[in-house]
Amino acid sequence: MSPLLRASAVFALLLPLAAQADDSSCGRISTFHVMPRTQKLFSAKLLEIDGKLAGYASQDAYKLPPGHHRLTVSEQIAPSEFLGMAEHNRSLGNAKPLTLDVDVQVGTTYLLAAKLLDNGSDAVAANRYWQPVIWKQLAESCH
Repeated sequence: MSPLLRASAVFALLLPLAAQADDSSCGRISTFHVMPRTQKLFSAKLLEIDGKLAGYASQDAYKLPPGHHRLTVSEQIAPSEFLGMAEHNRSLGNAKPLTLDVDVQVGTTYLLAAKLLDNGSDAVAANRYWQPVIWKQLAESCH
């Protein structure tokens, strides 16, 4: 058997093991759209992870290796949560993405949301009306 063929055979045997190891040594970020409104929590969209595009537009779960990660997040707070002028300011482009640092642990899913803040009437214009938060952590394998 040639060295190249032998290396290919070894690689083919080890590839499933590497994939299995990756699968069991990760955490997840989830933007699942059900969260307690009584805590002023709303949907969020994960745009970037560590400065790179997070994934597909419709994606709501993201596997990450353990360690520190910086998330870039946009809010998806319902317009009905704002008074007329605040919603007008928000629709003019004052809603800017914010970042959140997360230390991902193996076997943990982090539920991401946008928290609506009570920061006064000028908060929307200054983009201080919300913040990205991890509102819950679940112990579950990465699959």
